[in-house]
Amino acid sequence: MVSSHKPLVNLIILCSLALGLSSCGSSRNVSHRNANVPGNNISLTKKESILIDQAKSFIGTPYQWGGDSKKGMDCSGLIYQSFKAIDIDVPRTTKELIHQGRKIAPSKLKPGDLVFFKTLKSKAKATHVGLVTQSAKNETLFIHSGTSSGVTISKLEDTYWKKHFVFARRIW
Repeated sequence: MVSSHKPLVNLIILCSLALGLSSCGSSRNVSHRNANVPGNNISLTKKESILIDQAKSFIGTPYQWGGDSKKGMDCSGLIYQSFKAIDIDVPRTTKELIHQGRKIAPSKLKPGDLVFFKTLKSKAKATHVGLVTQSAKNETLFIHSGTSSGVTISKLEDTYWKKHFVFARRIW
């Protein structure tokens, strides 16, 4: 006997898949980087250190759309949990995060800033977000959660990220 709910269930599954593929995605394989020391002897404030340490505590966590725990994490979940550690409430989605704080030039990036990317063909202004962990004259590192890599640290100057970068914002 065929269930009358099957088309509805299929539609829900299809919509869930579409949402999952349209946010925080990255098919780029990236290597883990150790970024414990800021570049150019820049010292971090206590809040910046806590923020970055919280984000780094998730390194190796697998990607999970809508996730914000060690079991699974998406890009905006990582940002949400990181800022929560310093008692700053930020929105839970990339779509909402793009309106927080103020835009800043890439040359002005510092630890704690958000970097946004358009990694998918979408009408959205940005589909992926990361948190700057280190910024020196010629190298900016950011932590993020991608669909194929989970939570990892990448270099903004890598060809893939440079090509997909759209803007940066400072929350505080």
